[in-house]
Amino acid sequence: ATLIPTETPTATQAPTETTAATETPTVVSLPESMMGTEIIPLDELSPGIPWLDVVFPTPRNKYVLFIFRKAVFDDPLVRRALSYAVDQEAISQKFSVPNRPATVITPSEILGRDLYGAVGIHYDPQKAKDLLVEAGFQDPVDFPEIIFLVYPTGDGDSDSNLEIVNAIIEMWREYLGISARIEVNDNLQGFLGQLYEDSYDVALLSWGADYNDPNNFLREPFSTNGSSNVNQYSNSEFDRLVKEAASMQEPADRQALYILAEDVLCEQDPAVIPLFFYHNPDND
Repeated sequence: ATLIPTETPTATQAPTETTAATETPTVVSLPESMMGTEIIPLDELSPGIPWLDVVFPTPRNKYVLFIFRKAVFDDPLVRRALSYAVDQEAISQKFSVPNRPATVITPSEILGRDLYGAVGIHYDPQKAKDLLVEAGFQDPVDFPEIIFLVYPTGDGDSDSNLEIVNAIIEMWREYLGISARIEVNDNLQGFLGQLYEDSYDVALLSWGADYNDPNNFLREPFSTNGSSNVNQYSNSEFDRLVKEAASMQEPADRQALYILAEDVLCEQDPAVIPLFFYHNPDND
């Protein structure tokens, strides 16, 4: 996958990690609050990587990426506050392609469960306000202006990406009193290069499946030193979970670990604000 917020991803090979079964595989029990709706029976999840046959059309996500090179985003309370202020259901209506609101990164077709509202941060503006105060910003005027990087979809006045970003900025202003401004980079290569710079604070991105396994959506873009980790996210518990999951054969145990990894990535120590899942328009 690429970090391009639109269009079709290029295929890559499956990860090279060993997929041999561990001698004593970890058995993970999930709290009831983390049990989403099972949409793919576990006996249809094959051991190893990838664990599903071809999923067509290609599942994709859309999300906001926090950039950890900026000091204010070192604090997970700040990131959680900004996340709780975003209404995923309202945002999903701004996108021109049919989609489903999301609170995690991995599409349900790939994970085998629909975790919307069960894992990750769901819209709660009052909690957003409380967390921002807890982070030390009793007066939002003290919060620095956010620079929001976006690559436009090229639809002119009806540009979906710009509509999404404008809606998020308005939610932050209304519920948190925080100001943000858009920085548009309409050159694709320039946009991709800018992701590695310090010239912005958050970005609107998308990821599409290269192969049909949660490893592609979690470990590659978000593990420490991951091949596509542009925001320098690093969490040792997340790294442990996705590394262990990639080495397992038992689908139920792998799935449970990936759900726990989603909880770390999208709620406990959020690196992203998930928005929605969709399919490539060209494949619909």
